[in-house]
Amino acid sequence: MIKRRVFLLVLTLLTIAAVCYGIFSRFGLPSLTVSDGDFFFGYHSEGDKSIRKETGPFSGIDINLKEADVCVRSGEKYSITYRGDGSLFPSYEVDKKTLVVTDPSSAKKPKGLLTVTVPKKLARLSEISVKAENGDITVAPSPSLSADKLTVSSDNGDIVMRNILGASLVASSDNGDITAERISFETSDLSSENGDLIISPSDGCSAYRYHLSGGNGDIRIGDGIYQGSLDSGNGLIAGDGAKDMTLEADNGDIIVK
Repeated sequence: MIKRRVFLLVLTLLTIAAVCYGIFSRFGLPSLTVSDGDFFFGYHSEGDKSIRKETGPFSGIDINLKEADVCVRSGEKYSITYRGDGSLFPSYEVDKKTLVVTDPSSAKKPKGLLTVTVPKKLARLSEISVKAENGDITVAPSPSLSADKLTVSSDNGDIVMRNILGASLVASSDNGDITAERISFETSDLSSENGDLIISPSDGCSAYRYHLSGGNGDIRIGDGIYQGSLDSGNGLIAGDGAKDMTLEADNGDIIVK
């Protein structure tokens, strides 16, 4: 009996080792990156590097990447930093005062972490647009930053937004949670097909009129505004604030606190 248990234990360990080897061979080694208080988990290969380039001033951001994680944060100077395969540094240019970042022309695409940094003293950007088809997105300036328009989308990845205010916010994820802390926009539209929406407005829950729709999940709007659930395809309006917030989660909870 003891020999059988030992055999099963060894077999289990070998199976786990084989699975880990397959994952690491495909994606690289797991890594945890800390950037201005935010944590990013990903994978890196032996040849990965952290490369930083100063961009010069810009008043708007337009990022469109297929595989990389993206972070927009505050720091000392206008710059972009890429942690990953140094030969796959994303293409970038400042065009008409907008920083435009795209995948390089090579067949392989960046799979690391792209960080765009704006000066802490900067108070406003005209527009921030970030799209990552398969990657997490964080927009977390510190202190708070104003953006006339913020558009964030990921097909497969979580979205985190902090310390930002403005006129219009649109955030969507097909497969991922959306978390927004200390935000304030005149109109907000947040949606996730498979994931939770967790919102903490800097101006309080009662400042908004909520347009809610859901399918499989609970809905809790703070200050006693609404608590319950909705059948798929149904919607309701709750609250009487001056600002509008549209929230849709097909398979996930909606929490505003």
